[in-house]
Amino acid sequence: MNNLPLNYSDMYIGIVLTATSIVLARGIMNLYKIIDNISWLKKTHYSSDDYKIVKDFPPIIICIPMLREQRTAKSTIEYFSSLEYAKKDYQLVIVTTEKERYDKDVYKKRLPQIYADLKQGISLASFVDRYLGVFSEAELVHLFQAKDKGISLKEITEKFNQIPSTEDIAQEEAKRINKKVGFELIKVLHYPKNHRTVSEQINYAIDYYRDIKRYERGYFALYNADSRPSLTILYDALVTKANFERKYNYSPQVMQQSSLFTLNYGMFKNNLNGFLLKASALFQTKWTLTHEFSILRSQSDTAMKIKKVTNPLAKIWYSRLGICITHGLFLSMKLIKTQYMPTDTVTEDLPLGYYLSCLNEPIVPIPSIENSESPVTLGSLFNQKKVWFWPYLQYEQCKRRVLKHSLYQSTISVYLITFQGQLRGLTWLLQSPILILSFLGLVMFNHWQVIEFSLLAIIIYWFIPIYIVLKQLNSLENESGKGLTTLSSRDYIYTPLSGLLVLASHSYGPILTCIDYLKEILFGKVYVKQKTER
Repeated sequence: MNNLPLNYSDMYIGIVLTATSIVLARGIMNLYKIIDNISWLKKTHYSSDDYKIVKDFPPIIICIPMLREQRTAKSTIEYFSSLEYAKKDYQLVIVTTEKERYDKDVYKKRLPQIYADLKQGISLASFVDRYLGVFSEAELVHLFQAKDKGISLKEITEKFNQIPSTEDIAQEEAKRINKKVGFELIKVLHYPKNHRTVSEQINYAIDYYRDIKRYERGYFALYNADSRPSLTILYDALVTKANFERKYNYSPQVMQQSSLFTLNYGMFKNNLNGFLLKASALFQTKWTLTHEFSILRSQSDTAMKIKKVTNPLAKIWYSRLGICITHGLFLSMKLIKTQYMPTDTVTEDLPLGYYLSCLNEPIVPIPSIENSESPVTLGSLFNQKKVWFWPYLQYEQCKRRVLKHSLYQSTISVYLITFQGQLRGLTWLLQSPILILSFLGLVMFNHWQVIEFSLLAIIIYWFIPIYIVLKQLNSLENESGKGLTTLSSRDYIYTPLSGLLVLASHSYGPILTCIDYLKEILFGKVYVKQKTER
């Protein structure tokens, strides 16, 4: 940069320093948040003594929607049927969908291309990334290994036809467990339509249970097929409820358990692709510990302040946008009789959090953490981020719905909550460009002050928090009740370094979402949500 005219050199340095200042300031705030939230988790983690304060044990429905979950269905049902709660006081409902049969007919048309790619010598990583969903990852690896033995299209087709449906596996496992316990602990519902949103499956289950008198004072809990909460989670939720009632004299209608994303961390190989996937799992875990808990703690606290204050300006000042995640979400049966899962948005969880926030309903964090899987291919990872970014572009649509149907406490609060959501989306969209500008300070300038400033910002923003996650990971996994990742020296060196590429590409998924959004507006090309294959 030294051969540039002075004014241009100063301009570029100024841009980089501005970006780096943003990264440093946000890094310092995030560092405080992650330390505070981990401390809060450990301080409020429940023990058997805490369970003694629970006097009421309402019936609980645990709903797990499934689509192409042949790999996990059996182990998931077995795991959730072992929760520590009176067996007759909870029911596990598995909701399968007719969409799976429809997709299988569509995927069958891709088998000739699978055969052709195997003959042409496609790499394993590309093969798995391209066809994950048609077959599971393990099955794709098996097919790839079989190519040297001259596997035929007929053999591939036979393997495809032999794949059982998720419904068949769930029904078989439910029958086995129900027979063992002597009553219907597991219920399998099959959503009969070919709709593409998981919210339709969930609403189908809500319709089934909403008028059953036995459950009217209970909770409706949502988890994913890869969720592995602590076996004591139902007690943890009830202790959270009791503590909140004691503190605020208000029974929470919504409680949220957050998640780690390291359940399959150990399966990733020690190569560049593997370290990128490991870094992505840690990145998402860091987001939970840094932002998700902070948002939930703040929103649930300020929602109760709004209920107590009378000053209209104070009510507006305390307005906060909370978030709901459809794994670890507990909704009272009283609430779901009027509040179904949104079906007019690409995803249902963040819009639900938006609607509840506009109604000033506290979304109470459960100080217990579960563990879930992270995507196993980079393609699945980018698809996941594409899907996750959609709500930020649809908050305006959510606002119009709220205002049209008067589903709010304050009009000004609705606009403020909408702005908060859009600001979070803009922050995500600009995150990678700003970080890349900060990285440039390390490689493009010979000014030591600029290099040192950029290095300091990146260390505080990324390396220190990710080392905190690595250091606390086994302890957090132990509290979650599932997963105890074995970490090596490579995980402390190569994973954080690979994470720089994850940071640099974090906005790529949202950028793709914005392109799809523009196509929808300009050309009427409606975006179709794709399932994130793990």
